[in-house]
Amino acid sequence: MCNLPAVLARLLNKKNQNLSPSNGINRNKQSHILEIIDQDKQQVLILVINSLKKDFVESLETQGKIEAQDCDQLYRATQTLWLGNKESDSSNLNYRFENPKQFVVQQQEDSEYDVYLIKIELDDPHPGFKPNVNQIERMSAFRTLAGSSVEISLRLTVEVFIDTGVYNC
Repeated sequence: MCNLPAVLARLLNKKNQNLSPSNGINRNKQSHILEIIDQDKQQVLILVINSLKKDFVESLETQGKIEAQDCDQLYRATQTLWLGNKESDSSNLNYRFENPKQFVVQQQEDSEYDVYLIKIELDDPHPGFKPNVNQIERMSAFRTLAGSSVEISLRLTVEVFIDTGVYNC
């Protein structure tokens, strides 16, 4: 029978030895590496919501965050979603959220197909936000958004999310 605490202690000790200054990595570099890893973990979730849900979107904007009672409605209102990192690639939906100029709807050009983007930064995204998950996993993921801060775009044309890798909710 294996002594689990002893095995874990040996593995942690071995890991610490591999990162020690005697192996050419000083503690400052080690903390810098860990900081970079933490930055890479932060993900951006962007929800695409049809402009017909304007009242709901405006209530989220007023609140500035997602309340527990909003999670199910947010799930039902979401057409498509995108989960990725904060990099500024022009085919990335986060880039288009930050630079929406060409997609902003002019008042005289409103369409029932217009959308709002809701941006939520996540430190540890729920696996239910990944593509191709079942409805139960997706709903569970949306319920973890309670208390999350939101940023909401202006009303945008539907072209904003074309060729960005969004997937169905």
